[in-house]
Amino acid sequence: MEEGDILRQRRNLVAMSCLLIIFDLAKVKVAKVGVLGTDLVVGDVRVLAISMWVLWAYFLLRYYQFWRKERPHLSSAIYEQVGQYASSYAYARKLPGTQNNSPSLQRSRWIRGWQIEVQSYKPGAGGGLVTESITPISPFMALFWKFRAWLRIGIHTPHFTEYALPFVLAGATPIVAIAVKVL
Repeated sequence: MEEGDILRQRRNLVAMSCLLIIFDLAKVKVAKVGVLGTDLVVGDVRVLAISMWVLWAYFLLRYYQFWRKERPHLSSAIYEQVGQYASSYAYARKLPGTQNNSPSLQRSRWIRGWQIEVQSYKPGAGGGLVTESITPISPFMALFWKFRAWLRIGIHTPHFTEYALPFVLAGATPIVAIAVKVL
């Protein structure tokens, strides 16, 4: 896949989502459509609306397909940022084993399972990775690191605006359409 493919899919999805939102919020009524200088009188406007929603679904599917192939995802960028916060925490607290090794944030249990694990490589007959220390972390600290990572990635990198925001806009499109019909 070429790099411009995901850009084209994102542009199509954003344009169609915005168009549908504007049409719903402005309550646009279509009477005539101009095609190549010819005015066409629309007999059943529902056909145009259904066609626009079919196009929207197609663009959403295409963007999703190209997004799946693109790396890195927003979640991996956030995970890496949280790992950097955990490493900084471990070095600042001078946890055992952090002098020569990189600490990593691990989750061992569902709620209170966050811990910083420091491993080192021991050569020899029984060599391999050996755990130097395990330090439990408060779930609130892990949540705080995740919140900071979301803010940092969302503001300072294009991950959110380029990859996640089109999904947010696409998700808002049917919500706006339903809200306009109900209210």
